[in-house]
Amino acid sequence: EINNLIEPFIETVQKLLTIWPELRVISPVSGAVIKDIELAKLHDKRLDSITFVEEKLKDSVFNISTAALACSGTVTTQLALAGVPTVVAYKLNPITFIIAKVLYKPKFISLVNISAEVELMPEFLQKDVNSNTLSKALSLYIQNDELRDKISKKLTHQIIRMRPKSKLGNNLAAEKILEFVKN
Repeated sequence: EINNLIEPFIETVQKLLTIWPELRVISPVSGAVIKDIELAKLHDKRLDSITFVEEKLKDSVFNISTAALACSGTVTTQLALAGVPTVVAYKLNPITFIIAKVLYKPKFISLVNISAEVELMPEFLQKDVNSNTLSKALSLYIQNDELRDKISKKLTHQIIRMRPKSKLGNNLAAEKILEFVKN
């Protein structure tokens, strides 16, 4: 997954830094990945523009974030919980993508969007995962306080809706996923 996204993510950061040189980019990563990143930094100096921190600091990072760029997965729900406007990117092996599209016909890929039934987090897939589309989407959040606040509130509200109604009850996200898989 990281191999499919690293280049467009780095290019997106570079593009954003040309517009906002004061922008601070922080990425929480697991301990195993930090070692790989340190090695990669020897060969790709663009990585020096990103501050990589241990995953245990992610809540603190999320709490100070203006916006986020994330691959689809658990992290998008965690970012929504923190109210961070997020741009979601996902790039599968082309054959896997075709099979998934034929079998599942998904409208959205992030759990937050699936449960909301609207795109609260812009999603970019496959060929749309590039520095132009990603930086344009992130720029909207960086430069527009009103939009950022509006989306932050919607994300927080959606997370509340996704919480279980009781200890025994299914939550909205699980219901939507089951509904999605059945269709």
